[in-house]
Amino acid sequence: MAADLHIHSSASDGSCTPEQIVDMARSLGIRTISIADHDSVEGVERALDYGLRKQIEVIPSVELSSESEMGDFHFIGYFVDHKNISLQRHLAELREKRLVRAGKIVDKLTDFSIDLDFDQILADSQGGSVGRVHLARELIRKGYAQSVGDAFARYLSKESRFYVPKFLSEPEEVISILIRANSVPVLAHPGLLGSEDKIRFLAEKGVRGIEVYYPKHDPWLTSRYAQIAEELGLVKTGGSDFHGPGSQDNESLGSVLISDQLVDELRQEHKRLSKLLLHHYYG
Repeated sequence: MAADLHIHSSASDGSCTPEQIVDMARSLGIRTISIADHDSVEGVERALDYGLRKQIEVIPSVELSSESEMGDFHFIGYFVDHKNISLQRHLAELREKRLVRAGKIVDKLTDFSIDLDFDQILADSQGGSVGRVHLARELIRKGYAQSVGDAFARYLSKESRFYVPKFLSEPEEVISILIRANSVPVLAHPGLLGSEDKIRFLAEKGVRGIEVYYPKHDPWLTSRYAQIAEELGLVKTGGSDFHGPGSQDNESLGSVLISDQLVDELRQEHKRLSKLLLHHYYG
């Protein structure tokens, strides 16, 4: 038995529905998964219901980002209460900001005679959070790019003239939101940070886990992050960061798996944090 705890569905920038992901996991013999969509929990209920029918454990999760002067951080909240009012309010604000950002990128592209159908971009997002991948798909449909990777390289990367920065938010704020939503906040893909000091800083601010096992982590990095997790008393997680066939990274579901023991340790950490949260609010 093994688990893939980093998967994205069509509720954010993935191309597969929650139901398709559950079926794929079942066919691969993966019995525990976590669909952690960017700034969205729209797929959680569907995944939970369908997973129950197919005897696949689905851990409700969400991936939130923080882009501040310190850098760009991503956090996954595991066992999140997806109906939490504070979280829902935050996600609604993010959806609006994402819409504005996407509109600005489209405007920049239009200035260079690259005409996209914004209504089609919205339809492609299926009511979830609009991201650059939805613009990439429209660029492909209109013949301006050959693939998602090509679209990012030519039009949507941070180095592109069309890039629009994300809104600034402090990591402490995002971590706090995830904790209040009764989840275990885990730092995703730490290898992209390039700084161990930042990991230690985030642990001081409430991060309770590190995504040790990740496709872009080589054996040395994986070993190092496992060591840091042990030193700081943090849980160790991992997953494929699967976005579906034809995605920019082209990772396969289940390409990175973690053991049942690590899932159990994550579950125990959630129970511990839940007790602390109850004590904080109800004494």
